[in-house]
Amino acid sequence: MKKLLGCVVMSIGFMIFSAATVGAGEVTGELASNPWQFTIEPYMWAFQLSGAVTVKGKQEKVKLDLTDYPTIIDELKLLLSGRFTIQKGRFGVFYDGNYLKLRDKFNGRMVSATVILRQGIEELGGMFRAANWAVGKENKKNLSLDLLCGARHVYLRGEGSATVPMLGVSLEADRTRQWVDPFIGGRLTLGLTKKTSISLRGDVGGFGVSSNFIWNGLVEVRHYFKKNWFVSVGYRGMNTDYEKGSFKYKVNYFGPATSVGFTF
Repeated sequence: MKKLLGCVVMSIGFMIFSAATVGAGEVTGELASNPWQFTIEPYMWAFQLSGAVTVKGKQEKVKLDLTDYPTIIDELKLLLSGRFTIQKGRFGVFYDGNYLKLRDKFNGRMVSATVILRQGIEELGGMFRAANWAVGKENKKNLSLDLLCGARHVYLRGEGSATVPMLGVSLEADRTRQWVDPFIGGRLTLGLTKKTSISLRGDVGGFGVSSNFIWNGLVEVRHYFKKNWFVSVGYRGMNTDYEKGSFKYKVNYFGPATSVGFTF
């Protein structure tokens, strides 16, 4: 609890300090008077995996690349992912969730087995528009800085069952692992044209609350093709470094991402 409280205090201090140092670039009252803004953004993250998982002293390498996706699509039973943002002036809150369910079944003469894997990665946080700058000599572009603070929840569940009809034996197993990590970070957004922008987000967390140290990064290009509709393409990387007892989960996620969103 002391570690969690310390992270919260540090995060608040980071946001206050950064806001105090933006100087001339501080957001004016014009932004603060903006109306409420809501954004719904379903997305697809084609992540790859590399790392290792250790259970009771036995380590297994984890590797997944895009060539494995044809097999995964056959096993995929459910995929949900999306972002939801509420913003008012300089302040906002956001939720980002990604959930998938895989199921593999084997029917043999001697043994029948079923394995179900579930994974969820979600984050809830707040953001603060610390500054806006006009950059460039002619046709100045807008550059903004958002400070981020929140928590990321990782959920893993594995279920397995096996049956040996000739022996009349059935076995079942069900194990869940989940943890929550605080994070702090920021996002820079540069307007390239009136309808297109590029943003770079980065955050770090863990701080020993659950994981030792974690990082997450996203570079993204967004284009509005109508007044409130937009599409984006980007690349995201994220690592996990969780350890509790004999269980260790040290895995990197990385891959392209794309989305379609609506702001109202």
